[in-house]
Amino acid sequence: MHRSHRAAARVITLCALVASAQSLHSDSAWAQESDASAHFDRGMTFFKDGDYVAAMVEFKKAYELDPNYRGLYNLGQTSKELRDYAAALDSFERYLAEGGSEIDPERKKKVEGWVAELREKIARVTLTTNVPGAEITVDDVLVGTAPLTKPVTMNAGRRRVVVTKDGYAPLTRFIDDAGTETKTIALDLSSLSGGGG
Repeated sequence: MHRSHRAAARVITLCALVASAQSLHSDSAWAQESDASAHFDRGMTFFKDGDYVAAMVEFKKAYELDPNYRGLYNLGQTSKELRDYAAALDSFERYLAEGGSEIDPERKKKVEGWVAELREKIARVTLTTNVPGAEITVDDVLVGTAPLTKPVTMNAGRRRVVVTKDGYAPLTRFIDDAGTETKTIALDLSSLSGGGG
């Protein structure tokens, strides 16, 4: 009899621990969602005030905490206002792909219109280099490590491309891109030891 009481007590204690752990997990998730919501709300305030740089920081943080496809809509809108057409296009294309049938038809049509408009304002540039593992940045934003697997989407205009890797002289190149242009640019590095790439 005593043994069955002890077994029952252990079961009750175990259930209490499990319930406590579930409660902690739930509270943690709630806090994270709450933080994302706070950043989103601040982003909306900044956006309405026309402070798009601050809005972008808040929207990015909100999306980092809660990577829901709906956040891509705000990132796209803000990038568009900042005239970062390549980033806006990327966000809107991902929004349409990830949202799919969940997106309101009217909003979907509007975003598709923006996508068509933005495609006229960007170039797709294939960047190659003779050194695998070299880091490539465009306007101080890292786009990847060589060899890149796909063309880089760039805003039309003059872009600053930098290629770096330890043991090689950094290379900076300014590229003039026209809207809808597609081209390939070779960015070959020189070894600091004089041995070539």
